[in-house]
Amino acid sequence: MQIGVIKGDKVFILTYEAAENGYDKYMSIVQELINSFQLTK
Repeated sequence: MQIGVIKGDKVFILTYEAAENGYDKYMSIVQELINSFQLTK
């Protein structure tokens, strides 16, 4: 999974990769990390 954010002239890409049998196992943790992502000065 990749999620991208564009801020001004910069691109930030968050990438999550896992083995097929472990993808769902960590998805809730990954979702929390994504939800907490913030760009600051």
